[in-house]
This record gives sequence, structure tokens and C-alpha cells, in this order.
Amino acid sequence: ITFKITRFPSKGNISGQPPNLKYTPNPNFFGTDSFDFVVNDGKVDSQSATVTITIVGVNDPPIANSQSVEVDEDSQITITLTGSDPENDNLTYKIISQPLKGSLSGTGSVVIYKPNADFNGDDSFTFSVNDGELESSPAKVSIKVKPINDPPVVTDQSVTTDEYVSIKVILSGTDIDGDKLTFKIVNQPKNGTLDGKLPELVYKPNYGFGGEDSFTFVANDGKSDSAPATIKIMVNLAPNPVDINRDGIVNILDLVIIGIYYGKDDFPTDHNPDVNRDRKVDDKDLEIVKNNFGKKF
Repeated sequence: ITFKITRFPSKGNISGQPPNLKYTPNPNFFGTDSFDFVVNDGKVDSQSATVTITIVGVNDPPIANSQSVEVDEDSQITITLTGSDPENDNLTYKIISQPLKGSLSGTGSVVIYKPNADFNGDDSFTFSVNDGELESSPAKVSIKVKPINDPPVVTDQSVTTDEYVSIKVILSGTDIDGDKLTFKIVNQPKNGTLDGKLPELVYKPNYGFGGEDSFTFVANDGKSDSAPATIKIMVNLAPNPVDINRDGIVNILDLVIIGIYYGKDDFPTDHNPDVNRDRKVDDKDLEIVKNNFGKKF
């Protein structure tokens, strides 16, 4: 007797040599399948017979889907996690490993990824899905954080100098992207002048000025300006201007200095005979000294 398959199964396949066969169902199939065969005695075939096979369903683990996303630096992105289940069971989602360069918020299949401040580069996290009985293998969400230009940051400063005394001021700023910075004065000082080559400047107070002056500046990284910063300059007036020679008393020696420079507009500022700071030495200065004659400091 010989055997011959006359109709093959539609939901699986058979292998081996009749009458010893092996049936393998298609992946994830369960239900009923069948095939037909006949036997032959060397002269004539038998009537066809049918082999019916029942495949009992078992729960298959779900599958979590990996994905790749992009987001700009200092921004955030909503990510929808996905998975599938051969039996179409409802799925729940679980984060397995957190991202190292950012944070996740949200629940279920919808999460929000926010990169750390100023970070750009590659980050990732993993998750799994569960069908109520079995958990999937972890899937990876790869995140590319694209760099954007960060504006530079400049630094406020406060400095102090004395009347008539110039002071050096070095402007400073930083750029987190490491770009080379250039500097620009936005508002000039009102009571003095600036000289020098940026970022190293020299502030010179106006003649006779005392008090607070300031100027503002920005830095540029080749792409964008910083917010302005302010340099505050406190100019201390010379103490007791009537004591011209700074000996602690208003006396004849102060009058002598006025006499030497009387009528002139070129005189020293360390022992300034221009007591009233009107840029000339005249009777007004002489009168002020006389009115304070003998006064001690």
C-alpha cells in the first residue's frame, strides 16, 4: 500500500514521508485545518479520506515597536508608543529604562520627552507592552536632539574710580556653544568717555564729574546677540576740594597754588586749584578758599 496526499492543508504545512507525516500550523494560527489523502494497493486508489486537525490557541507575547524621533535642543516632543498583539488583546505600556539626557512625563502610550537644558546629541529609553498575561521584549525609542544656537551671555560689572582717574574695564561673556564672541557698545556713558579696543576698554570720567555713570554692551556669537549687560562706574569726587594741597587745613599754601595757576586752564588734577570745577582758575576759586580759610579736615 502506498499513500498520496490529494489536498494539502490551507493553514499549515506537512512534511515527512507518508504515512509518517508532521503537520506544522502557520505562525499564530489556531482553529481547524485539514488535508485529504488516498491509498493505493498497486492497482486502484481508495476513496479519499480527510485528516482534520484542531490547533488549540495559546497566548502569544505582544510585540513592542522600536522607533526613532527628532527634537530641537531646549524643546520637547510628544511620543506615541506602539505595540501589537497576535490575539489583539488590549495592551498596557511600561517604561523599562529612563533617558539619560532628558526626562519623560505622561502615562500610558503617550509620553513627553524633554531634553536637559542645552543638551544636543543622542538619547534613548526603552519600554515594553503587556497583554494582561505576557510582557514583550523591550523596544528602544531613539531620540536625536538637534542643536540650535544659544545666544551668548554677558556679565554685569560694577567698578569704582576717583575723580579724574581713568579705569580699565574688560567686557566679559560666555557662549555655551563655544563660539567666538565679538562685543558692541549699545549705550555710551553719559559722564565719561570710552577708549580702547573691545573688549578691553578704558573709561575716563568727564572733568569734575563725581557720581555713578554706566554704559551697556552686548556680545555676538556670529549668529545672535546676547541680552544687554550694564557696566556701572562709581566715580568718587576728590575729598575737600578747598584743601588744594591735601595737608588737612585750608591755609596760605592753598592760596599760593591758586596764584601759580591763576588765569590758566591747564593745571594738575591731583592738587586741583580749580576749586569750583569750572575749568579755569580765577577769583571764584580764590573766594571759596578765603571763605574756608583755617578750616581743618
